[in-house]
Amino acid sequence: RSPISIAAAVIYIITQLSDDKKPLKDISVVTQVAEGTIKNAYKDLSPHLSQIIPSWFAKEEDIKNLHS
Repeated sequence: RSPISIAAAVIYIITQLSDDKKPLKDISVVTQVAEGTIKNAYKDLSPHLSQIIPSWFAKEEDIKNLHS
């Protein structure tokens, strides 16, 4: 995956964990990364989210809820 694809996926993940959720389409437009590419990068990152997202930002339970 390209760095911009990973960055777009991380931006999407962080917004989903925040109070200011953004639709995937908005992240795609701003980052100029296709929605499908962001989804694929998200799938690649999802098994590692508890290691990527700091515990001060999101609880383990909230991170697990992203997968459902």
